[in-house]
Amino acid sequence: MNCKYCKDKNLKMFADLGYLPRVDLLLSKKELKKKENLKPLKVFFCKKCFLVQHPVYTNPKDIFVEDYIYYSSTVKSWVNHCKDFVRKSIKKFCLNKKSFVIEIASNDGYLLQHYVKKKVPCLGIEPSAGVIKEAKKKGVETINDFFNYNSAKKISKNYNKTDLIIANNVLAHIPDLKEFIKSSIFLLKNDGVLSIEFPHLLNLIKKKQFDTIYDEHYYYFSFTTIKKIFNNYGMTIFDVDELSTHGGSLRIYVKNKVSLKNNISFRVKKVLDKERKEKLNSINGYKNFQKEINLIKKNALFFLNNQKNKGKKIIAFGAAHKASTFLNFCKINTNLISHVVDDTKIKIGKFMPVSRIPVVDEKFILKHKPDLIVILVWNLKKEVIKKLKYIKKWKGKFVTFIPKLEVH
Repeated sequence: MNCKYCKDKNLKMFADLGYLPRVDLLLSKKELKKKENLKPLKVFFCKKCFLVQHPVYTNPKDIFVEDYIYYSSTVKSWVNHCKDFVRKSIKKFCLNKKSFVIEIASNDGYLLQHYVKKKVPCLGIEPSAGVIKEAKKKGVETINDFFNYNSAKKISKNYNKTDLIIANNVLAHIPDLKEFIKSSIFLLKNDGVLSIEFPHLLNLIKKKQFDTIYDEHYYYFSFTTIKKIFNNYGMTIFDVDELSTHGGSLRIYVKNKVSLKNNISFRVKKVLDKERKEKLNSINGYKNFQKEINLIKKNALFFLNNQKNKGKKIIAFGAAHKASTFLNFCKINTNLISHVVDDTKIKIGKFMPVSRIPVVDEKFILKHKPDLIVILVWNLKKEVIKKLKYIKKWKGKFVTFIPKLEVH
């Protein structure tokens, strides 16, 4: 087994989460009797370039289908985050009516709608036909396709080269990094910028965010490694923002080396130094992760069993991808958590994979008055607690397990 980037054979285990289902598939009632297809979820790191990677690919065409269940606009804090990015990018890159912006994996138009409102020409490229319907309602022109060299050529021919390419939380889903970078270079104007957001591996390790590991993610990036990758293809990261989204992310700004007139921001060195301090450029930064997540599992099961034995009613909030990973790694089912509440209409009435926990809407909380709500979407903890604060009326409490057990 070779590294997907540097081809080195020296890969070492980073995390073994056992046999898990595809996280993007919730089950209907009819599917409850069917046997699910479980696959080993093992993630490795390269001892040479330190790219953390999942060696088994799930074909993206099997994931991003008509009934893809993730709609970006359902998370208000994320939409506000993107609205703020649009405002800053217009100012930072002097975007106007003559500019052209493209977003890769534009989903339901959650971000590009804000460029539309500012009269900045834009185009989305999105492989899931279902979410495109919502994007069009927002006035966002969207192509139903995957981003690759062929689609980049079509866009260049039918539209134009672009001033700004945006790729938020998409890089980990792309099997062929070389083709992605090659396609981006082709589509960018000479002075164009590629803006990429991705969860920061540093936070995944420090905050023990193992539930962000799942089958449709091929890579988990440190800044040190992603910088090497772009440098190798003639591109330079000239600026980076540290973000709070998704438990701690990075937004990198990349240009062709030839067109780079700007000085490299001091923030680039700052993030590199942080990673060096946490030993992400050595084996020592990766070797204890499995022990730490095993302890989270042990503590979660002990706590839930203890509360259940006391007669507490326990539910969870957030039928997200990370919820599936957490529940199934910890072997939690309806014996411990009776229901999962979610705001996304398309998920209501379905069941979490393997655990078979039913997904219900928020009305369930008011009707059944649970004693404990486990927040599975811990990255939205503040938002969830604020939204559901009324459970305090019957002395209900919130629980999170990552990075450690906390009762709120």
